[in-house]
Amino acid sequence: MQHLRRLSRATIILATVFVANAANLMNATAPAGNGIRLCSIGYTPEVAKEATVVGAADAIVANSRTSAYGRGLRIHYWGCNGAVARTSMNLQSAYLVTGDKKYLDTAYDQIAYIFGRNVFCRSFVTGDGINPPMHPHHRPSEGDNVVNPWPGHLVGGPNPKETDWLDEMPSFRTNEFAINWDASLAYALSVFYRGE
Repeated sequence: MQHLRRLSRATIILATVFVANAANLMNATAPAGNGIRLCSIGYTPEVAKEATVVGAADAIVANSRTSAYGRGLRIHYWGCNGAVARTSMNLQSAYLVTGDKKYLDTAYDQIAYIFGRNVFCRSFVTGDGINPPMHPHHRPSEGDNVVNPWPGHLVGGPNPKETDWLDEMPSFRTNEFAINWDASLAYALSVFYRGE
């Protein structure tokens, strides 16, 4: 238990640093490589600069409660499913600080969204969940003469609107996956893992 407390403090520190460093990027448009809209949970930069782990988590909870599907992020952009999964770090940190179960419930809602509680009623994870993606933007999955794509990858998701997602190999804008999104999903799922 003592080891878990040290790990929890480290997680809280990382989440706090993330919130502080990301303050200028939240809900703003800025060029990032190819002009991707950078955003987070709907903060203005002024409010985000003053955000705490709990304050940011409260904003995610509020957004989740107003979403028909429990999604804690307001807008859709390239790779936004990775950001949906990443919210679990902040939500878990807020839970560890406060003990308030609403943060874990909201983290669970993010996972539910990723695995099929969304406008498409489909999972965004290859090989898992409800009617998962079959044609991700991933050449090895398309070129290996196996019907199912490589399993366990989180595709980017709707972009730029909630209803704009295509399960087609050429759709890199909505159906690509990346290792950092997969890592976010692994972390989100680990929040609920009870190794016994």
